[in-house]
Amino acid sequence: MLEALVSFTLLAVVGAASVTASVNVTSTSNNSGNRVAAANLAQQDQQAAQALRYPTYPAAIAARSVVVGSTTYTVTRTVTGSCPLPPNYDTNPYMTVKSIVTWPPASTARTVTMAQELAC
Repeated sequence: MLEALVSFTLLAVVGAASVTASVNVTSTSNNSGNRVAAANLAQQDQQAAQALRYPTYPAAIAARSVVVGSTTYTVTRTVTGSCPLPPNYDTNPYMTVKSIVTWPPASTARTVTMAQELAC
């Protein structure tokens, strides 16, 4: 009887450990998928900014929501520097465009940031 009780207890401990491992693997997989989706959104925003040229230079964009699957991402673009109108190529002007993508829960600081310098 004692052997059966010990065996059952060991089986329960091993079972609980395997369930915990499965939950952790699933959570890690979801986080990786969300990070890849956020990186893709940041890259798309960077490409959209790069496609803009004189006279419609890239501008900062307030936070906008994008839904991918069941996750809502927030995409924000900031621009530092400026380009003169019309362009003055003697001064080598440029601007820095940064795309920031976040997703919930915000308390865990899940953020992907991409930045590039664009010549005017």
